[in-house]
Amino acid sequence: MPQKIEVPNITVFEGLLAIWKQRDYDLYFYFNEIFDKALTALKSRIKASTIQLATGNEPVYKAMFLPVGFKIENIALIAVLFRPLHLTIAFSETTRACHRSYFHIVENKIKQYCPSVIIDKIPPIASNDHHHMEKKIKEWAEKIKNEHRYSKAQLAIDITGGTKPMSIGAQNAAKSLDIPAFYLSVDYDTDTQLPIPGTESLVEMQWSYTDPDLVFVIMPFSSELDSVYGCIKESVKEVQLRCVRVDEEIFSGGIMERVRGNIYKAGIIIAELSKHNPNVYFELGLAYAKKKKIIMITQKIQKVPFDLKHLRMVIYKPNDINRLKEKLKAELVALKSA
Repeated sequence: MPQKIEVPNITVFEGLLAIWKQRDYDLYFYFNEIFDKALTALKSRIKASTIQLATGNEPVYKAMFLPVGFKIENIALIAVLFRPLHLTIAFSETTRACHRSYFHIVENKIKQYCPSVIIDKIPPIASNDHHHMEKKIKEWAEKIKNEHRYSKAQLAIDITGGTKPMSIGAQNAAKSLDIPAFYLSVDYDTDTQLPIPGTESLVEMQWSYTDPDLVFVIMPFSSELDSVYGCIKESVKEVQLRCVRVDEEIFSGGIMERVRGNIYKAGIIIAELSKHNPNVYFELGLAYAKKKKIIMITQKIQKVPFDLKHLRMVIYKPNDINRLKEKLKAELVALKSA
């Protein structure tokens, strides 16, 4: 009888995160002390899901395209999880320079679990041009299919890493080519807003229809912003649209999976950017990737990341909610007819 593998709980991973932070996020510590435990936890979640990554000892996805962001731990997790025969790594100019001196640590870990995998690194992808990423993925898919006779169903694209434009390009390519795409969802520490290793879940992209009457709100869940959310709901209702925020819904499955589903389904997205919140920025990036109609609001333009400041923004004062309501209604009416 095979020995049951114990899956570490969240307390274990929170403790490891604290130690890792003290060690200035040393990669050797992560791969020696955290990686195997995180992989075990991730596999247990996949086992409980409907995602199938292997048939017997054979990987379902023979070739994988993997963009690299600034968190290279995810590269090893994804690669070891899928065990493709051919793994194509796509850096940007920035991430290649950043990871040049220690990417061998990641490769060694991948080879430890997947000794026969062929790892190919393509020339750097333009970090600020999603069309470049789309082009490179299409070239990769064509090359892999011609050389190895793999079907589209045997290819996979990871959209977890890379810059926002790279992620947008990867999603667009996956959808247009009808190639399966996946991402790692992760929980964040409430105090530091850092991702907690070991809380990763694998989610497969689902391309859903758009409901033009649905307005999905992405914002921090904070009592300080309750009046703002109340204003948003009233504005949406008064222009005969439906307002949804994920914490008000009843659903099964992971919260990030639900968030993505709402983003893809909604006709309009409202994003509140007054507070620095990584989840909100990530969700906003997904909305831009899907070319959604977006209304961004903030109390302080200085709080908004530089790459968003040039975009249209509704700036409001917290003590003048009625003025915000009028501005929102005007924006919503304009987008309804756009």
